[in-house]
Amino acid sequence: MAVVSTRHATGAAGHATDPRHVNRRIPPQAKAALPAVVIVGRSNGTRSPLLDLVVAELAGQGMPALVFETRRQRTSRWFRQEQSRFLVPLVPDIATARAPAKVALRLAFRAALLVGHPWRLDHLLTRPFRNRPPAVQLRRFLRAQGARPLILVSHSAGGVAGAMAEGLPHVRGHVCLGYPFRHPGRADEAYRTRPLARVRHPMLIVQGDADAYGTAEAARRYDLAPAITVLPVRSDHDYDRLPAEDLAAVVQAVRQMADRPA
Repeated sequence: MAVVSTRHATGAAGHATDPRHVNRRIPPQAKAALPAVVIVGRSNGTRSPLLDLVVAELAGQGMPALVFETRRQRTSRWFRQEQSRFLVPLVPDIATARAPAKVALRLAFRAALLVGHPWRLDHLLTRPFRNRPPAVQLRRFLRAQGARPLILVSHSAGGVAGAMAEGLPHVRGHVCLGYPFRHPGRADEAYRTRPLARVRHPMLIVQGDADAYGTAEAARRYDLAPAITVLPVRSDHDYDRLPAEDLAAVVQAVRQMADRPA
């Protein structure tokens, strides 16, 4: 069985977001006949690199793509970029430093950055409110795209925000890799699963058999709307390795949503 893997190509750090495509409107020259794909990543700003493969496949078919980021995610990405530019050259062995020293160095560096860039404090202000604000920001972003049909492609917590925001009439559907039904270290939290009972547009949840946030079998415990389909696959929560046929199924699901009448 062929397996599509991005583990060696991207490394453990995840993916690199092209800033030219983050939180931008669909360019007017894009083909108006096809929906656009909106990528919604994890709460820490990362996403499965397999989403990039899906988007690349769809782009080859003429479907434009945008990456949505919350204010907190944009600031986190900025912190990482500045750390790579300045802190790593100053302290080359930070990656191998003991945890307390590493945390102290990063906190001190971030505090220094914030002195010169106080508007980045939204990273701290929005941190305690992890869920509703991302959904509100996502809904605002989706509305800003006008009447163009959209398809959400999400990973992990991005799926929660997408499920909360998907009720807009021009959203044709939603594909989520690894819906976080339950945090492995916590009891059930209603905000994660309550939106799934209200989903109106087609939603495909691709759920790994080793996903610590819930398997396809565990998903049966929850109240899922009739519009939701769960596809079991062999993967953990990173979804950096996926059988080629499962990747093809994800691309096909997006295409079917794109071809669906408005």
